[in-house]
Amino acid sequence: LRATGGVLTALVHKHAGSVSKGFALVLGLVLSGVARSAAGGKKLSTGQVAATFLVLIGSWMHFDLGKAVVIVTH
Repeated sequence: LRATGGVLTALVHKHAGSVSKGFALVLGLVLSGVARSAAGGKKLSTGQVAATFLVLIGSWMHFDLGKAVVIVTH
C-alpha cells in the first residue's frame, strides 16, 4: 500500500504543476481522513465535514471556473 502511494506521489510530482500538487496533497489528506473515519467506525466532526466541503468547492472553482475568470490590471 505504501509503495503504491509512493508511485502515485512520484507521478504527481513529475506531471503536475505546483498548484496541482497542492490540490493533490489537500485532497489526499481529505480522502485519508474520510477513509480513516470509515475504517475506525467514527463519525466526522462538524469541522471536518465543513473543511471537506470547502476543499471540494475550492478545487471545483479552481479547475472548472478558473479558466473563465479574466483578471485585468492597468
